[in-house]
Amino acid sequence: MFRAGGRIIAREVDLRAQVTAGQVLVRLDPADLTLAVRSATADLASAEAQAAQAAAAQAAAERVRADLPVGIEMQQIADEVGADALRV
Repeated sequence: MFRAGGRIIAREVDLRAQVTAGQVLVRLDPADLTLAVRSATADLASAEAQAAQAAAAQAAAERVRADLPVGIEMQQIADEVGADALRV
């Protein structure tokens, strides 16, 4: 069983030859695996950027929440924000 698929670029043993455990049988073209690694790296970078944006948004929301008066109702906040937005 092969651990990775791909196009064979070199066969290192003849057909029906006796082989030993761990011996290299074929060499695969690394192009497909290289592209897969690049794609996975880009996906990881994107996910890390999204996580950083989410963390920044959460921190901003926590700063706003810390500045709110204790006991204020969310509807009051919405009403005040709405009234301020209409005045602009």
